[in-house]
Amino acid sequence: MKAILLNPVKERTHSPGVLQLYLYLKNNGVEVEYADVNLDAGHCAALKRLLKHHPGDILWLGLPSDFLAHNRTARFVNTVRGWGYTGHISLGGEFPTMYPERYLDMPIDSVVLGRGEPVVAELLRRLDAGQDWRTIPGLAFRNGSGIQRNPNTLLAPSWDQIPENMDLVNFDDTARDIHIQSAGFASCPNRCTWCPDRIAFTAAGYRRVPVAFKPAARVKKEILYGIERTRQWYAEHLPDAEEKAVSIYVHDCDAFSTPELLERNAEIARWVSAELLPNLSDLSLYWFLWGTVRSLLPLSQEHLELLIASHCTILVGIESFSDSQLRRFGKGTTRAQNLAICEKLGLDGTGILMIFLDPWTTAQEMLDNWTGYMSVLRCPKPVDLKQVDKCLELLPGTPMYKRFLPVARRYKQSKVGAIYQYDLLDPNANRLKQILSQFVHYWTSLREAQQKVCEDKQHPLYAAFRARGFSKCTFCEIGWHKQTDQRFKRVFMRILELGVQAEGKWWRAAEELARQEILALKQDLEAHIVEGKTLFEWAMEYQR
Repeated sequence: MKAILLNPVKERTHSPGVLQLYLYLKNNGVEVEYADVNLDAGHCAALKRLLKHHPGDILWLGLPSDFLAHNRTARFVNTVRGWGYTGHISLGGEFPTMYPERYLDMPIDSVVLGRGEPVVAELLRRLDAGQDWRTIPGLAFRNGSGIQRNPNTLLAPSWDQIPENMDLVNFDDTARDIHIQSAGFASCPNRCTWCPDRIAFTAAGYRRVPVAFKPAARVKKEILYGIERTRQWYAEHLPDAEEKAVSIYVHDCDAFSTPELLERNAEIARWVSAELLPNLSDLSLYWFLWGTVRSLLPLSQEHLELLIASHCTILVGIESFSDSQLRRFGKGTTRAQNLAICEKLGLDGTGILMIFLDPWTTAQEMLDNWTGYMSVLRCPKPVDLKQVDKCLELLPGTPMYKRFLPVARRYKQSKVGAIYQYDLLDPNANRLKQILSQFVHYWTSLREAQQKVCEDKQHPLYAAFRARGFSKCTFCEIGWHKQTDQRFKRVFMRILELGVQAEGKWWRAAEELARQEILALKQDLEAHIVEGKTLFEWAMEYQR
């Protein structure tokens, strides 16, 4: 029997989970096909031909963690059934695991809960033998009494059971990022009240799953492959780029959680410093590990210096610099600890992830977050502004979702039930968010435009940006003229300070300040005309 595995293409990247399943099945003697698909249809002619020749085989679709993909998935499955395909259709991924009932309303047969390798292998074996597949651990399906969920008790394979294959190295050619999936399966040690990972872990029926990590030798091979892919991309697309760089993300869930992981990553860091960097004259290398505040606080200075010397950046889910917000998130950390870990890692060794807005955010919490954020940056580089006016997405089943739904006012909800736009419950904070959103909108639009064109010397905007004093872009972020960026930060801070005072005259002052700055920016951009359009018009075209 043949298995056909489908990977919905999202931003031109491939799903490591689908590829791992492909290699595992192939290694176990299964005849398997792998195909990229576009859930929006219109690009399915090759898939239609494939299914025409294999009408009775299993079709498995691994979905991305995108709650807005539900409608497209439903249309896609109905299209496939409309072709006359009568074989077994199964879905996998984080969201089908968490909400199988939302997907089993589609004309599919089953949903795989959790890690799919042993489950799909057993499903294929039973279908081929004509045996009942409804007792397989790790499957959900609809029967006469409703949704049946079989807990996933099958052990996930170790890396020894998944052959080495460089297709597992996820190369994102839109940003030249390399993603290396290191953890076989991991349940994050945190218990964040908004995070769906724990929901997915328990929804699959897991109690405890041994986590297998790739050995250092295998990670090194994949890093070298990622570097070579990046070289090829630059040679083909941007041979004359002023700066050529490669960013490599090693996904471990928490790279500092066990002594074994600490030693493995130290070995990789020593190799990068001693062997890789001295022979890497044509590319700037940045590589990233993920960590948590609680695992990083006891990290030795010697270990930290080893990582930083190898150009490693540690990405930390700080989430907030407000004690009240951290308690609401269930992080188990404080503002003082978060500031301390940023100080310990240093500016060159850390990248922090923040959540500014949740339903209960107050104006004071917004100010606490901004002051904390700016105090640890202490540099003129741009701040990622998209995060300061974007609300935290709330997913069904999470503690924060359950708490918010009974008191929610205006909000938008996806087909899987996710709440992704809403008014803040604190009226002062909600008004301040609206003011900041208007102000941030124009700046982020301009940066989106610059990001699209800053490396394309043929684009009509390239010369215009350079003429306005923008510095050359680095690999991952866009250079801003120092004076312009500092001015923006001062204005942003002043709007926050005015808003926190929460009196009518201060609201008016904050709104007037935002209005004046928007007008000044528009006038500045409208003074430059390129190819018949002002820079302001160009910027608005690049809104997301």
